[in-house]
Amino acid sequence: MKYFGIKKWIGVLLVCLLLVSCGEQTVEQSSAPQQSQGEASSFSDISSEAVSVELEVSLPEDISIELFPEESSEISEEEPSPSQTVHPLQAQISAKQGFVYDSLLDITFAKGDMEQRIYPASITKLYTAYVALKYLTPETVITAGGELSLVGAGSTVAYISMGDRLTASMLVQGMLLPSGNDAAYVLAAGAGRAILENPDASPREAVDAFMEAVNLCAEADGLTGTHFSVPDGYHREDHYTTMGDLLTIARLVLADPVITSYTGMLSAKVMYASGETNRWTNTNSLLDPDSVYYRENVIGLKTGHTSQAGYCLLAAEKRGDRIIITGVFGCTSGSKRFEDTVTLLESLT
Repeated sequence: MKYFGIKKWIGVLLVCLLLVSCGEQTVEQSSAPQQSQGEASSFSDISSEAVSVELEVSLPEDISIELFPEESSEISEEEPSPSQTVHPLQAQISAKQGFVYDSLLDITFAKGDMEQRIYPASITKLYTAYVALKYLTPETVITAGGELSLVGAGSTVAYISMGDRLTASMLVQGMLLPSGNDAAYVLAAGAGRAILENPDASPREAVDAFMEAVNLCAEADGLTGTHFSVPDGYHREDHYTTMGDLLTIARLVLADPVITSYTGMLSAKVMYASGETNRWTNTNSLLDPDSVYYRENVIGLKTGHTSQAGYCLLAAEKRGDRIIITGVFGCTSGSKRFEDTVTLLESLT
């Protein structure tokens, strides 16, 4: 009995020791959440925009962790390319909006929003030529007709008359050198009749069919901020684009050998397919050796002006395999657009 009593007391003692040990563990575990809540409340007073927290964790020497293995050095597919990144323009220009693009770096510097709607005026003719040549060969002969009556009052013209017969490439030349609105309408009507497959389509039907094709092409070319309602850029409220889309248009036309054969041409004496002769001079002073704005390596592209758009210029300069493209919009005078363009071209060395 005494032996049994001793075993009983030893058992009781062991149980007590076990209870004391469990109590210490319970206290340690219950204190941990209180510490975490205290840390959380201390962060709640700090703005999430300015908080950067680093946690230092000690690991056993035989354990290592590699964050984002193999993928850490790769660029996400959603990372914008340099051409999608627009940097503030440092050069000082008087134009309301403007940009300069460097093909070597594939980067753009801009004054103003590249996606804001603007009126392109006669710069429109670049895209008119580009789309028309999708439906006409450069040698296609077109007879000027009733579409000449659609040309707006006060337009710049290439002096094309009813019955004159010109090739499509010559009409492009008449659009891009003297900025002829008459040449734009004759070309648009010719392309429209080709689209309709109806040589007898009325001038209005033909031009409307062409403008519908222009906007379908604009959509296909990713010109999401563009809607063109006339082939010459004569002011309409529903005729607009953006600097970003004009940069895309510039890159498209620079790849077209027919268009670029004229964008950099200062002047030419021409003979129509019907025998009439004319002389056209480019409105771009950057191409004129007698002008203070002359740039030897400029290869275009197009001037523009309406009261609503101001004086505009989309230009390109070739430097070996590198192309610099500039655009200025909303200038107060013709000379200002050339001054601003020279400033932009010289801002990139």
